[in-house]
Amino acid sequence: MTPQTTKAVSAKTMQPRKPSFVAQRLERLRDEVQLDVHLAGMDARERWRQLEPRLFQAERLAEHLAEISLNAVGQIATEVKRFRDQLRQRSLG
Repeated sequence: MTPQTTKAVSAKTMQPRKPSFVAQRLERLRDEVQLDVHLAGMDARERWRQLEPRLFQAERLAEHLAEISLNAVGQIATEVKRFRDQLRQRSLG
């Protein structure tokens, strides 16, 4: 990567994301986890039953609330991503 490309990438990642974009990303993340849970065991299904309602809530927050609320949405998304990654590691192991 050239220094100009690096600056462009950095500037792009620093831009605040629009709530509708965040909601779309959360919906995609939910779909990915649902597929992974389908392939996983009972423990994973139970954990997903706990996380999924929170993810739905995060999607709604992302669609309707101000940028400050996106921090709360980001925390939930991070937790769900960690769970997805754990599922995928188990299926490879």
